[in-house]
Amino acid sequence: MIDFVKFCAKIFFLIVGIFWIIFLFFAVDFIYILIFLGIFFTIFLVRLVMMFIEVDKRYKNLEKQRKAKKPVKYIIIK
Repeated sequence: MIDFVKFCAKIFFLIVGIFWIIFLFFAVDFIYILIFLGIFFTIFLVRLVMMFIEVDKRYKNLEKQRKAKKPVKYIIIK
């Protein structure tokens, strides 16, 4: 999960830097930058929610596997 956030942050700041350079050359309007930010954050939030759902499924599966193991109730010592 941390790797995903780091990767998205690197991509985000790289693209923001590129847009800022283009903006400084007056090649794009400010609205294009806002559209990019909106699309990026939307995709980021969707992927983050999907990742939380997958992690939750994994923990539920691990909990189910842990409960499936039969515990030892007693030990007979001779």
